[in-house]
Amino acid sequence: MILCKFMKENFKYNKQSAPTLTLPHGGGKNCLMSNANLAIRERAYYKAFTLAEVLITLGVIGVVSALTMPALIQNYQKQATVTQLKKAYSEFAQAIQKAEVEHGLMETWNFKDFETSNERNKYFGENYIFPYIKTVKTCIPTSNECWANDIKNLDGNKLTDYFTNNMPQMVSFVTASGYTVYYWLHGTGIGMWYVVDVNGLKAPNKLGRDIFAFTVNWGADKKFIPAGANYTREEILSSEIKVPSEDKNAGGLQQYACTKDNSGSMSGAFCGALIMHDGWKIEKDYPW
Repeated sequence: MILCKFMKENFKYNKQSAPTLTLPHGGGKNCLMSNANLAIRERAYYKAFTLAEVLITLGVIGVVSALTMPALIQNYQKQATVTQLKKAYSEFAQAIQKAEVEHGLMETWNFKDFETSNERNKYFGENYIFPYIKTVKTCIPTSNECWANDIKNLDGNKLTDYFTNNMPQMVSFVTASGYTVYYWLHGTGIGMWYVVDVNGLKAPNKLGRDIFAFTVNWGADKKFIPAGANYTREEILSSEIKVPSEDKNAGGLQQYACTKDNSGSMSGAFCGALIMHDGWKIEKDYPW
């Protein structure tokens, strides 16, 4: 019986073998094995993977995932950034159109007759923005409940002159679409900066990554565009281009280029214009 059991467990099926296997010396009755049974045992014998094969397969999957996942995550982040940027642009453009119906055409707007910038910014928000853009919170003046405290340029350097130091004078708000806005009107009263953080208060809070600047001009030069959109693609990417600035510490000129190779405190401010130039896409040479 021991031999019979051994044969049943270890006999390998062979197509050339006889139809049945019968052990001699009286063991045949109890140890008959048809070719069909032997074939089933043969298939079962080769069905499972060894531990080594499983480990090798898992290792290969791990290596492939490590190589591909960062690129997939980055592509998703870029697409999400562009989607939110276009939404912010579209919603404010529609708000301007609705405000024109209520308050007259943009070229007739003028907000210079205010004693302080706080009053000017507050008035504009309450009458020209908030009635037309869904908000979940407004901060007048701005605070860290609506706008991140630590804003960096594309080089990773913290910005102070345009954001942190000026927060008491500016206005910010959180939209129902998930992005936040920080804005201020020029002292001349005929234009403004409209800065969008596409993912709200979440990191990285950096120009060109999740923060993008728009400029609005009314009067004779009526337009609402990403900051720098009037420059060519090559100029936007060049650290050599300097543009007029309200920052007196910068000597009246400032570097806003969408490049990390830029000593200007506002490097990255023109990145929204680059995305628009490229058909609302983030191309391979974008300084992500």
